[in-house]
Amino acid sequence: MMVYNSGAITELASHFNISEKEIRFNIYYYHLYKISKYNYFQIFIYTMRIALLTDAFYPLKGGISHHLVSLCKSFQGKDHELFVFNPYYINDRIYDNLMVSIKQLKLNKQFLKLMLISFYKIIKDKELKLNQKLRVFFHLIHNPRNLVIVINNLANILPIINKLKVDIIIGGFPTNTLPLAYLLSSLLHKKFLVFVYGDDFLLKSNILDRTFRFKTPYFKRADKIIVLGKTTKYFFHRIHNVRKENIEIFPLAIFPKDYDIVESKEDLRKKYSINDKNFVILSVGWHVPRKRFDLVIKAIKSIKEKRPEIKINYFSVGEGVSSDYLKELVSRLDMEDNVIFYGECANRIRNELYKLSDLFVMPSVTIENSIEGFGLVYLEANYYKVPVIGAYAGGVRDAISNNKTGLLVKPNDLDDLIEKILFFIDNETKRIQFGEMGHKRVINEFLWSNRFQDFIKILEKVS
Repeated sequence: MMVYNSGAITELASHFNISEKEIRFNIYYYHLYKISKYNYFQIFIYTMRIALLTDAFYPLKGGISHHLVSLCKSFQGKDHELFVFNPYYINDRIYDNLMVSIKQLKLNKQFLKLMLISFYKIIKDKELKLNQKLRVFFHLIHNPRNLVIVINNLANILPIINKLKVDIIIGGFPTNTLPLAYLLSSLLHKKFLVFVYGDDFLLKSNILDRTFRFKTPYFKRADKIIVLGKTTKYFFHRIHNVRKENIEIFPLAIFPKDYDIVESKEDLRKKYSINDKNFVILSVGWHVPRKRFDLVIKAIKSIKEKRPEIKINYFSVGEGVSSDYLKELVSRLDMEDNVIFYGECANRIRNELYKLSDLFVMPSVTIENSIEGFGLVYLEANYYKVPVIGAYAGGVRDAISNNKTGLLVKPNDLDDLIEKILFFIDNETKRIQFGEMGHKRVINEFLWSNRFQDFIKILEKVS
């Protein structure tokens, strides 16, 4: 589909000192496309229509959902069009007809016909080797419930995508959307891209997945794999052996307006009744074992015992399977006066806590089947000029610029964490310096206004 190139139109209007509206209306009369500097292809561009399939979308919270919702927002008012298919939310160009579960298996003629057509497409796929085709088949049929979900989603979404004349299909969080995106692209002869974040590309602990690597054929079949950083690119390539030139880096980013807090740090501390002399540490994230928030609590307890003159407030935002354990740990260590759990609070409260804090800490580690793909929370803290502490694990090394925007600690090392926290407590000048560098890095490298065009360039490589 051809549309006006907004950038070229603006430049032309300025060059000829007339309005953009007049340029658009009279473009052929003025024969502007004949002017050597502005040819036809500069005035008109090809607009891409992209379908994103994901089961991580609003109102779900977390870095992946935030990333995909932000991507959707970044397309607003742009020449290219993004259509989102998800299970939860419906809006303009957003469909809520992606199925993630079924109560009972129901087979009918349409289902069987679409399943057979899909299997035929897999057999005829010239890009997959025989052993890869067999792995795709086995992946689809070894769990009948998942196969039904994939085929039913195919039946629901295929006619819509066909009607929308989509050019590119993206699997946004490859659980059941990975085979779905592959089959849609095969049936409609469209380009196929995949977002991967961390846990979604790791091998499962069961012997079948580790032996057959079920996801690998889909990844090898994709025209592009989009990862969050150099570290995830390294691990992804090492596990699935996909050609490096097919792996593109596109990190997380933020919209500054989503983080606007008018009150000053001092006013916020008064609002939350925090003593000016207290040192405030913040953690934001799911309460799961690999985040190691328990290590932060133990570190603060140790500092409290060794340096009783230091008064620390520790605020934790988030919930999860470890919440009860963390609260029990706080009680057992007699730290109720130092720690407040805010749960899944509103974004505004979370942002206020960011701004009033002195230090952000999340020493995530890599465990079996789970890895920190990047860590949006480190960028969010840096945006408020708060230095951060993370661990040498997963994509955290891409999110934190060590010794510049924050510090990295050895995984699961309590003494190292204590040392790094004390470094920031005892060195206010360094703390401010790290915070300033972190803020500058976010502004220069991790705003959607800067990153959106990078995403378009990735799409243009396959369009």
